[in-house]
Amino acid sequence: MGNSPDKLIDFAKVRSLIPMNDVLTLLAWEPSSTRGPQLRGACPLPNCTTASRRTFGVHLEKQAWHCFACGRHGNQLDLWTLMTGHDLYHATINLCHRAGKPVPYRSVREIRAPHNSHRNLPDGPR
Repeated sequence: MGNSPDKLIDFAKVRSLIPMNDVLTLLAWEPSSTRGPQLRGACPLPNCTTASRRTFGVHLEKQAWHCFACGRHGNQLDLWTLMTGHDLYHATINLCHRAGKPVPYRSVREIRAPHNSHRNLPDGPR
């Protein structure tokens, strides 16, 4: 699973393809309480030493989580990265495969395209 320079991931597209709730389901995380789009439960993160069943908060509309015990927080890609122990690139590929979604790659040329404001100007005086 090499990180080919021609295969850059569109992380924003991944976040829109795979919502937080799907990641929580893949992790088999169960909330201890629910209040609208907000969920609370035990922290699933490695090395979080709390025994409380309400330290981990998730806001489904904001696609964000926060552990009030260990202080870690982020979006669904951050959570999957921490849970799998992979770097962000490989964790994202793994998440897409586990969720049954294609990995949305971007080409290097698309990203390196010059943003030259003079491109559309005439070549010379007319």
